[in-house]
Order: sequence, then structure tokens, then C-alpha cells
Amino acid sequence: MTSRRPESSTTAETGRRTFLSGRAVLIIGLFLVLIITTAIPFKSYLDQRSRINDLQSVQDANVARIKELQNQVERWKDPAYVKAQARNRLHYVMPNEVGYIVLEADEAQAVVQNQTNDVGVRPVWYRTLWSSLHDAADTAPPLLEDVGGK
Repeated sequence: MTSRRPESSTTAETGRRTFLSGRAVLIIGLFLVLIITTAIPFKSYLDQRSRINDLQSVQDANVARIKELQNQVERWKDPAYVKAQARNRLHYVMPNEVGYIVLEADEAQAVVQNQTNDVGVRPVWYRTLWSSLHDAADTAPPLLEDVGGK
């Protein structure tokens, strides 16, 4: 006895078999809906984690900077450090000492150029002041009385 399955009327009429069943389509559809509904919150989660990591690195840098500044404040409380900084930065010397400033070749050339003008002689300060006042008076806008025609 051989038993044959009866063919359904739709597959027999069209002559082809469907690839997916209704249940498979439903499962795939539910899976796609699940992916779509969780994609946006997952993206937000990843963005927030990235922002948290960035803020954490900024905070770590700020903490390191605070420690550095606190160490610097502690150094400035030491009178020997203050004296050394005054000597280095402000070129202070102790009584009965002679201070020398050693310039490199390019620094010396810049100092010489700043001290002289194009002719090679730097004008006296009061002539520079007087000429700037004279130039300012020549280029001053007219007074309101002069414009009114009185």
C-alpha cells in the first residue's frame, strides 16, 4: 500500500511550491521589528558611552592639571624658590653682585635692530613724542565750529 499525499489545490494549480511558509514570514517580520525598535536606543546608548568616556578623559586631564598647579603653589611658598625665580626671570642680583646677561647671536642682532632706526641713529624720545603730537594735530578731524561756518 502506498499512500500518497494529496496535493493542495493552490500548488497543483500554479505548479510551483512556495519558498516561505506563513510562520517563517511571521518570525522574520517579528525579528525585523525587534531589530528596528532596539536600534535607536542602542545607538543612543553607544553615543552616551562615548560622551561619558570623553568627559572622563577631560576630567582626568583636569585632575592632573590641578595637582600640577597645587605643586606649583607649594613651590612658590618656599623662599629659596622665590629667590631663584626672581634671579632667573627678573634678573635680580644680590647686593655686591654683578649681573650679566649673555645673549645668543640672533638675540644680540635683534637688540641692535630695535635700538636703531633706518639711518642707524635712534632719535631722542622727546623728538619722537613731539613729532607724533604734530602728526596727530595734522590728521585731526575738523571741529564742529569749523564745519558750521561760524
